[in-house]
This record gives sequence, structure tokens and C-alpha cells, in this order.
Amino acid sequence: MQSSLPPSLNSHAAMFLAKSRARSFRARSLILEPGGNTASAFLLVKGSAQLEMESDGKVLILSLLKPGDLFGELPFPADVDGHQLSVYARSECQVASMPASQFKSMVMEKPEMLMDVCSQLYARLSSVTRKVGDFAFLDIPSRIVSVIQDLVHASFAVKTNEGTLLPVTRQDLGRLAGCSRETAGRVLKMLEEEGLVSCSGRNITVLNTKARVAEIS
Repeated sequence: MQSSLPPSLNSHAAMFLAKSRARSFRARSLILEPGGNTASAFLLVKGSAQLEMESDGKVLILSLLKPGDLFGELPFPADVDGHQLSVYARSECQVASMPASQFKSMVMEKPEMLMDVCSQLYARLSSVTRKVGDFAFLDIPSRIVSVIQDLVHASFAVKTNEGTLLPVTRQDLGRLAGCSRETAGRVLKMLEEEGLVSCSGRNITVLNTKARVAEIS
């Protein structure tokens, strides 16, 4: 299975993949549900996914996952990693998994793998901390602009002659910014009228990225 490893993933991911099972998921399908009985560690091998939490019918996207990211039952208590959260495929994905006990044994044999886990958890915590700050101190248009600025650097962003194309819906944009789909649509329309973005179907293009990203802040 190691031969299917994308070149962007490191040797620790290669080790995980060589000793695990891989599955394919269609776009917008559920990869990991909250409160599931399966105690497993997961590695996103290909595609993109998102970490979500839901309360009273409202959904908030906490983090976007890229190839090489780990999730599920990591070598910490489940509540530290956030196993009560959902993971959905944003695009067609390949995900490798193994029992949590096996992953813990692997980390014991190769303790430097723990650095990868800690680095990822730190990055995820920093992202959530920033999101909390944005919710506390920024109005909704500013939060949406902040989200768009982050998405420009996401693994699924595509450079074009116009700028940077982001395959993201208004609903997902609202879930990332903590607002309704309708509010996200109104803010996008405002940014489009200002010539900062172009919207077409499920895609948003940030125009002339290098010059415009600073302007929409």
C-alpha cells in the first residue's frame, strides 16, 4: 500500500499507510461520526475533508483537513483529540485507518511520530483559538473576509489567470465564519460588487490574489 503514497506526505505517514487499511469516500460523505464505537486513528491520504461540530441544528466547521492530517483516536484520551466531532469529505477522499491501540504501539516504537501528532494538534488548536477571537472581536463581514484569506492558502485552492479559485459553497463559507448561508451570500455579493471576488455556482474566485487579498482586509 505504500506505493500509493502521494509524494507530499512524509515518512511517518508512509509508515502509517503501509500498516493500515485504506478506503475511498465520495465528496460530502461522512468519514467519522461523533460518538462512534470504532476506536481508530485515521490519516487523510488524498483529497480534502473538514472537521465539524453541530449543536441545535447549527453546524460550525472548525478545521479543514489536508493530505497528511491525522484525526480520530490519537495517542491521547479521546476527548483531547475531539472524537466527538464529525469529519466529512469535501472532495473525493482516500482515508487510511488502523485501530487506536495499533497506532499507539507504532508511536511507542517510533516516538518521533509524536512530534507530527503534536504539531498537527497545535496547528488545529491555534486555528480554533483564532476563530474564537474572530467571533469575539470581528463583525460578520470581517469574519468572512478572514475565512476567504485563509482559504486562499488551502490545499484545494486552484491558481488561475484571474486569481485563486476556491471550491467552497456559501453554506460552507457561513459554517466557517459562524453565520447563515444567506448572510454569507450577501457579503459575497458586496465583495463581488467591489471587484474583489467573482462567484460562479459552487466556486469563489479571489481576483488578482496578490494585490486583492490585502485590500479585502
